[in-house]
Parts: sequence; C-alpha cells; structure tokens
Amino acid sequence: MGWGWGLRMSSPFRVLRTIETLNRRGLPAVLAVHPWELDPDPPRIRLPVRLQFAHYFRLSGFGERLRQVLQGATFGRIGDMAPVSAPP
Repeated sequence: MGWGWGLRMSSPFRVLRTIETLNRRGLPAVLAVHPWELDPDPPRIRLPVRLQFAHYFRLSGFGERLRQVLQGATFGRIGDMAPVSAPP
C-alpha cells in the first residue's frame, strides 16, 4: 500500500479491498504508519513544494481513516507471518 503514503492517498474502502485481495491470494498485507501521521498538530517545516506535498497531503483526518481500516480487517503480528530463525 505504499506504507504511510499509500494509506493517506487511498480511501479506507480501497485499502480494505486491497487487503482482501491479497489475503485471498494467501499473501499478507503489511501496513505501516509513521507516528507523526497521527499527530493532531504536527510541526510544519519549510520544504521544497514537492516534498511539502508528499509530507503533508491528506494528513487531516488520517487517524479516522486508519481507524476504519483497522476495524474493517483482521490483523496479526508480522512475526507470525515471517518468523525469524535462530542462528545455528
């Protein structure tokens, strides 16, 4: 889903549909969120226009959209999907 960017760019419905598609194929879906994306009042820093767009676009309401995704799908621990083997 493009990590935080993909979650911010997509609607909860689209994210959930993508998760369902991956799960039907037997593939795990991985979601990642940057803590600052959930900050209700993140500090604003000067960035070049392109980076400013990528960094701040659709931050407003992101917590609610993420809540919809988390409530709409079943999740597990990533370690259960790709266990780390112990060294010999």
